[in-house]
Amino acid sequence: MNRAPEGKAKSLPAHGQSESIGILHKVKSQNRPTLRHILIFYAVVVCALIFSTFYMRYRINTLEEQLGSLTSIMDTHHAEQAAPSSLGSQVQLNAEALCRELTANIMKLEKIQNNLQKLLENGD
Repeated sequence: MNRAPEGKAKSLPAHGQSESIGILHKVKSQNRPTLRHILIFYAVVVCALIFSTFYMRYRINTLEEQLGSLTSIMDTHHAEQAAPSSLGSQVQLNAEALCRELTANIMKLEKIQNNLQKLLENGD
C-alpha cells in the first residue's frame, strides 16, 4: 500500500489533531448567530418597545388627569379667595409696599457697592 521509503517517516496527522480541528470548526460555526436567533432577538426588542410605548401612554394619561384635577382645585381655591375682596386688597397693598421697600434696599446696596469699589480703586 502506501509505504514511505525506507529511512523516511511518513508524516500523517495524528488522530488527536484531526479531531481537534473538527471540533474547532464546529465551535466556529456555532458562534455565528443564525437567522432564527436574530429574528427572535428582534421580536423581543419590538415587544419591549411596544410595552414601553403602552406604559408611557398610560403615564401620560395619568399625569394629564392629575394636572386636570390640580387645575380644578386651583380654580376652586381662586374662587374662594375672590370672595373676601377686602382681605385680598390688603394682601395686594402689603405686597406692593414690600416690593417698594425691597427696591429701595437694592438701590442702597448698589450705592454702597459703588462706594466700596471707589475706595478700592483709590487705595491702589
